[in-house]
Amino acid sequence: MIKSIFLILFPIYLISGTLALNVVRDNNKTYSIMHIEDSETIRCDVKMNSDFKDQIICQFKNILTHDAEPLENRYFKIDLFDKQIVVTPKYNFEYYPLKKTFIKDKTIDTDKGLSYSHWIIIGFKGKSTLYTKKRESGLSFPIEFKKSTLPAIGELDFDLNPIEKNINAKALVKIKALYHDKKYEKVIKEADYLSSEEKSSFTNEAKLFKIRSLDKIINDTDTKSNDDGLDPLDIIDLAHDWIADNPSNIHLPEMYMYIAKTYLKIGRSSKAKKYLDILESEYKDSKYNFLAKLANADKIYRVKNKDDAIKRYKEILYNTKDFEVASIAALKLTKAYADKKKIKKAKEFFQKILTANESFVKSHAEEAYVLAKTFAENNESNVSLQIGTLLHNDIKNSQLDEDELKKNIAYWNEKAKNNDKAIELYKQYLDVEKYGKYRDFVSERLDKVMLGSDESNETKKLAYLDTIMTKYKEDAIYAKALLAKANILLKDAKYDEILSMKKPLKKYGGETLLKEVAKKQLAIYYHDKRCKEAVALEDEYNLSVQPSQEELAFNCYSQLNAYDKALSISKKKMKSDDLEEKLKWTYNSAKIYIKQRKNKALILAADDVDKLQKLVKTDKYNDIIYEKIEAYYHLGGYDELMLREVQRCEKIFPDSVKNLDVFEKVLRYAKKRKDISLIINYAKKMIALQEKYHLDTYTPKLELDYIKALREKGMYKKALEEDIKLLYKKLSDAQRAQVLYIAGDLSEKFKKFKEAKEFYTKCGEIVYDTAWVELCSENLQLLDE
Repeated sequence: MIKSIFLILFPIYLISGTLALNVVRDNNKTYSIMHIEDSETIRCDVKMNSDFKDQIICQFKNILTHDAEPLENRYFKIDLFDKQIVVTPKYNFEYYPLKKTFIKDKTIDTDKGLSYSHWIIIGFKGKSTLYTKKRESGLSFPIEFKKSTLPAIGELDFDLNPIEKNINAKALVKIKALYHDKKYEKVIKEADYLSSEEKSSFTNEAKLFKIRSLDKIINDTDTKSNDDGLDPLDIIDLAHDWIADNPSNIHLPEMYMYIAKTYLKIGRSSKAKKYLDILESEYKDSKYNFLAKLANADKIYRVKNKDDAIKRYKEILYNTKDFEVASIAALKLTKAYADKKKIKKAKEFFQKILTANESFVKSHAEEAYVLAKTFAENNESNVSLQIGTLLHNDIKNSQLDEDELKKNIAYWNEKAKNNDKAIELYKQYLDVEKYGKYRDFVSERLDKVMLGSDESNETKKLAYLDTIMTKYKEDAIYAKALLAKANILLKDAKYDEILSMKKPLKKYGGETLLKEVAKKQLAIYYHDKRCKEAVALEDEYNLSVQPSQEELAFNCYSQLNAYDKALSISKKKMKSDDLEEKLKWTYNSAKIYIKQRKNKALILAADDVDKLQKLVKTDKYNDIIYEKIEAYYHLGGYDELMLREVQRCEKIFPDSVKNLDVFEKVLRYAKKRKDISLIINYAKKMIALQEKYHLDTYTPKLELDYIKALREKGMYKKALEEDIKLLYKKLSDAQRAQVLYIAGDLSEKFKKFKEAKEFYTKCGEIVYDTAWVELCSENLQLLDE
């Protein structure tokens, strides 16, 4: 049984929905009670995370917030995402859905499989006493209140009675519902009635909704007064009174904003400035500071200082952290630029809203619709369509004329050149709106779109043919229209479009036309180097390559690894009596042999290239020597021939960086033969080339082979010099240990024991489990002995 209860409420304000954390104390036991609520239904489920801890995951239909920091108290860690709240309890917990009629029913529904708009999560240590009834004597059983009286876990009035016992709670719920439905005059009457009763915990909130409603009626209209006799000064007086009664309330910046807006409304800018300054200095990041700035910018805009107002709207847009305020600023910028006839700029700002906040567009349907018309009038029908479609999907929640909106969406599709969609919507309008106001307009536009009367004659014909083809599917008339359309497209060189019609054309006798079109399209594909499409088209229609396309086809075949096709072209071309042509295609054949790994065929072709070059007196194709060396290397058993070609290569291409790979093959051959002189010769050349081009491709293996060969030749001094140079290269720990060991060993040969010790010592400092470090350690120990 609950003997005493104290409650502290911390509300968290979101873009959509509310989240409130309560701290409750009952019989010296503390609870944290969380309320999660939204106008739409919320789905809450318990799932286990990767740490095997239970989490309550509540999924919202609307966006909650953006870039929100996690919240945390003694019992919960709360993560806020775009459309999700994830609650990680630190101790024990219970969670329940709460029906909107709980005050009347006084029950909690524990069927968590359904979606509700209000959920309660309770965090506690040990066992909960909120749901346990204690008896004076006898056995004590915990009772689970699944369908029983609701414990007092919500807001209390001044007499500490639960709100369901207070009739004023229902009155406040009614006021909030009226405000949500934009029935502001009724809100004012209900708030006055509630305030006239004896003071309760709901009086201040009722007054808050009255002030909000007065602001909507007076400040958010274009008139200084209204027919109900409401005075703007009422807002100022009520707000001042409210501030006096609630000097530390969270809604203070909101009150200052209403006062500033009202003063701006009645033209008393100096008075407004005082409250604008308070908001800027004390509540800089508050949404109400930015809303007040928006009102001030509106005032500036109305007095014709439009550029200054636009500058202020931009500052608000780029500085506020509130999604709704940013959307309002973007809307005002859209209107301002539309007024200035800068439609591209207006579109840019409205696109921000369409992309990020569709719900805002829906809630400002009338303003958005006016802008949609403006965009359409200025040849921006695509953005008009975005707006119109969005508004039509939510038409039941707006005051828009659905008949006009449907007509305009169809017309905007036509203006945006979406003719098929326009025809569909025009027909739909005529079928559904039997008594529509715009039937004559729609009927006229439908005829024009279908007959293409707004286009050139040829375009008219195509549109008309498409209409016939749609209407007379699988008919003789369809076949005639199809072939007529194909011939018009052929005349306009729209070959790819004709080929996309290949299935019906084949069916209705268009094979000859298709082959003619395929030949023309093939030439385009080869010219544009669209190799995959070209070869696929060639195969599909069994086309022969034209002489003018052979070189392009050869390049495509090579690129796509169709080597046999490529060789068939090059062999044909090699038969030419023109020696230069013969040389070119012999070289091309050799290139194909390289890719096919046909080494002997490559060597023979390369020999022919050399002979033909001498006859033609050119060295254009000398680079074939690199492939020839490669072929000898891979064949094996032709080492002497390979060496001869390498020596030739050195003369033809001295100092070429490509020689590195050639010399490396010689080095492998020399190592296999243990030809020390050959190793030294070509290793030295490779080192020089690497230094020339600032490369380290073969380092340190190259240098280590060189040093080893120098040692075997007895050239210890040169070997030591090269080894020490290697220490300045980028090496792994194991490689560095090896180089240091070699340096120490070579130093010993010159009786330079001090230097040797230094090298061995540095080697031992390398933290790496390698045999070279062990060798260094052993040699150092021997020197110490």
